[in-house]
Amino acid sequence: EVRKLSPGGYAKGIPPGESAISALATGASGNIFGGTGGSRAHFFFYSPLPDADLVVDVGVVAENARITALAAHPDGRVFGSTAALDGSSEGRIFAYIPCEYLFEAAIESCDPGEARKIMDTPPRDSVTAFVDDPCHSCGKIETLAVPVEGEGVASLVLCKENTLLCGLSSKKGILFTYDLATGAVAQKGQADEVRDYSSALITGTDGHVYGAKSEGRIFRYNTETDRIEDTGVHAPSLKGRQLYNKVEVWAKDEFSKIIYGGTSDGLLFTFDTASMKITTLGKPVKEDRIRALTVGADGRVYGIGGEENGCAHLFCYNPETRDMRDLGMPMACVEEHWYGYQFAAAATGKWGEVYLGESDRISHLFIYFPPINTRE
Repeated sequence: EVRKLSPGGYAKGIPPGESAISALATGASGNIFGGTGGSRAHFFFYSPLPDADLVVDVGVVAENARITALAAHPDGRVFGSTAALDGSSEGRIFAYIPCEYLFEAAIESCDPGEARKIMDTPPRDSVTAFVDDPCHSCGKIETLAVPVEGEGVASLVLCKENTLLCGLSSKKGILFTYDLATGAVAQKGQADEVRDYSSALITGTDGHVYGAKSEGRIFRYNTETDRIEDTGVHAPSLKGRQLYNKVEVWAKDEFSKIIYGGTSDGLLFTFDTASMKITTLGKPVKEDRIRALTVGADGRVYGIGGEENGCAHLFCYNPETRDMRDLGMPMACVEEHWYGYQFAAAATGKWGEVYLGESDRISHLFIYFPPINTRE
């Protein structure tokens, strides 16, 4: 199925040229949050509940830019980062604060009746997780910081028990942190000495942040020692292409604690942070690049493979049987007949549904409903 980036009815959707989905994240409430890129970068959310089932455009975050990453906090807030399309302006870190979070903060200092007047929200028993009126449910977007002057933000993750944001700048690959409690930004140094780094980051089960340097060399930002460390392991690459190797995407299985990665050569691999061991799983599709990756509710891994301006293929890897399948080009018949050619983001919903963010001039939110086996 697909959903247009519009709530329909009285509200306008995200227009063509501004709707290429570049980031997705699953919120604690089950809402799917997304960011776009284009002449204007929009932040939106989708409520999958039957009473809603629509996309709401919360607002524009930046001009001539794209939202490069989103990180959902357990308390309901969502943090994101931006980068200019041409690299000419500074990127920023921003926070989306939902109305439920604002409402709870307001009633700490006054009674619920007064909070309702201040926040212009329904009474407590009417504050629900779904969206009927965007005016009462959008929350607000706040700019937090410009972490590196003159550079965009390539990636952003939560770490240190969700008290710290960690990211990379878009030009020099400077790794930085942002303290959620104090608002302090600290630059930790360049991730790679020749600035040939992979933009994707992942927080491991050990609490440290991992990324890739030139030639796919894995580095670690140790949150305990506050240092960038070389792990001594490499992401896999095709023979003779080590020089061009990059880790395009990461995904973590919260149940098994396994980290999956996808490379610029289109290889899928696992990374064990405890043993510092990388295992190559194979090449899901014949095209280069794995553009998006997410772990399903039953442990199967879903991803999008294919080069830019080509035809994207959805694939699935089953870690129990080690079966890897090319599921073909995404096509939807509900809510409209639509073929998806370009994708740049993926996320797994609260109930096991898989979301794919189309990244074309006119883009949609694709929803795939796989069969789900219960895990014990």
